[in-house]
Amino acid sequence: MINYVHYCPKHPSEAEELNPILFVHGFGASIAHYRNNIDFFVNAGYPVYAVDLIGFGKSHKPTKDFTFSIESLSELVADFIEEKSPNMNTKWIICGNSLGGLITLYITSLLKRRIFASIVLNSSSSLTIQRPDELPILLRPIWWIFVNIIMGDIIGPIMFQMIRLRQTLVLLLRFVYKREKVGSGLRTRVRSSYCEDILIIFDNFDINFPMVGHGD
Repeated sequence: MINYVHYCPKHPSEAEELNPILFVHGFGASIAHYRNNIDFFVNAGYPVYAVDLIGFGKSHKPTKDFTFSIESLSELVADFIEEKSPNMNTKWIICGNSLGGLITLYITSLLKRRIFASIVLNSSSSLTIQRPDELPILLRPIWWIFVNIIMGDIIGPIMFQMIRLRQTLVLLLRFVYKREKVGSGLRTRVRSSYCEDILIIFDNFDINFPMVGHGD
């Protein structure tokens, strides 16, 4: 089940003329990532939605039977769009950051006639620059060690807990955000998204996703 929020504009009559906006967060984030953007567009009169992807935020956590991939996550969000707007004439604006950007691209290819505009932030057209079978032969053993040992059942949880340490988290966040933005609030939001099942996402996530682009 996908957790979501829906904000109606202060003047409902205006919403009939504006496209609904859907915000999709990136890996390890949640709805809170867009808290400032949501307020801005609601005040501007747009109907705004934001979702927590499966396994993140307050959405249901994964099971080992669920394969995490761009396709599976995108299809869930696409179903969400169709559920919230059964009127086929309603066209959406989708905004996705990082992983959410890839999902935005894929949804756009799935629901071409339902999308008014797609906004992609800090993303690329695939999860990796090269897929494992495209790596030079000498680098493939290193990739195998990373996936099966470093991110394995024994070392993986230890590495994950080390990353969650306050001092490590601050260093990592400062590579992504402006220094003054890395306060206690941001650290708390990142740390609070953790649950014991989160490692299943790393184990089950299919990163061998083809470059987005499905012809027409």
